[in-house]
Amino acid sequence: MEIWKYSIGIGRDQKNQTIEMPRGAQVLCVQTQYRDQPQVWALVEPDNEVEDRSFVLVGTGWEVEPQGLRYIGTFQINQGALVFHLFERP
Repeated sequence: MEIWKYSIGIGRDQKNQTIEMPRGAQVLCVQTQYRDQPQVWALVEPDNEVEDRSFVLVGTGWEVEPQGLRYIGTFQINQGALVFHLFERP
């Protein structure tokens, strides 16, 4: 097993995102790294075939239908001026 990171986009046009990960990856968290770039960290088995995982990015104040979504975490950018919440759609 290894821990890998994946970049995600931010903004209203990035609300629905797909990330290719090894099958069975366990998403650990979302945080910003260098220059406020949001990253998702996951525990993966590198030898597994890859699959598409579906994520929903929601800014504070945006509408969201949380039914069926799994909360991953919240992160801030621009020194806390913008706050986003990441969910996974199983």
